[in-house]
Amino acid sequence: MQYSYDKFDRTTKEQYNNVTYEYAYDASGQLAKQTSTAGEEYNYEYDSLGRLIRSNEYNDGTFEQRTEHIYDASNRLTKQSWYNAGGVTTMSYAYSTTTGLLSSLNATVQNSSIPVTYTYQGANQLRSKAIGSVMTKVLTSLNANLVGTSIPVAYTYQGANQLRSKAIGSVMTKAYNFGTSSGYRTALPNFVNYRDPDGNLIYGDYCLYDGNGRIVSIADSGNTSSVRATYGYDEQGQLTSAAVGGTRYTYTYDTAGNIPYGMAGVRSSKTVGSTTYKYTTLSGPVTRQTGGNAITHHKKITDRERGRL
Repeated sequence: MQYSYDKFDRTTKEQYNNVTYEYAYDASGQLAKQTSTAGEEYNYEYDSLGRLIRSNEYNDGTFEQRTEHIYDASNRLTKQSWYNAGGVTTMSYAYSTTTGLLSSLNATVQNSSIPVTYTYQGANQLRSKAIGSVMTKVLTSLNANLVGTSIPVAYTYQGANQLRSKAIGSVMTKAYNFGTSSGYRTALPNFVNYRDPDGNLIYGDYCLYDGNGRIVSIADSGNTSSVRATYGYDEQGQLTSAAVGGTRYTYTYDTAGNIPYGMAGVRSSKTVGSTTYKYTTLSGPVTRQTGGNAITHHKKITDRERGRL
């Protein structure tokens, strides 16, 4: 994938899988038009507050769909409408006057209305969801039938309705253990374990996070000193390094935080054993360095070849 930017560091062009995507912006700097060489076209309109109010979709010049948005005085979405050859579909939203949380929505598909209401508990945690006259609460189990064969799936929870385990039939249980400290860790699992019906560990991950909730290492849960992967970040929270197995990746960004080259990222070097590979562009030279000897290859390599680096 390759990118192009304008003088304001906005993406103006992307090239991916032999398709080119182009982007144009209005005087306020908001995306106004998106096109592709595959025939797709999207046009966007905004109100005086910069909120998206309308978009139109075309395919090879033929109108496909128009979408409209309406907001309240608190900038909350109150209605969405989709207009296409199949008719009109609308979604209307209402909010609690005390908490501001979504209290209900109403879907109308070709004049058929489906109301949905929500209730909450504690620290604004979703307690229930009612679709029409059917009330659903916290999911505890489901049962799948496939060609006469029943596969029960059971769920258990802990604390603030955090998923504790998921058991698929009698085959395997996936269990989560959450951190007990304050902040992000209370919502991120330290252990993710897969166990057989007898409770024996099949496979598991032991995950550690930094103070901002970013994963920094993954080890075997059966042997937490056996680290399989580590990750590093810069002050902006961007991934700068990853060590997976015996391979180390490093990542670099331009001053605007954009991906300058490459598909997954901004990978600029990779170390395999004692050899380091470095490159700058998809078509530029690749430098292979082992010890103090560096050899630069000035030939274009394919994406498949580059994927091996």
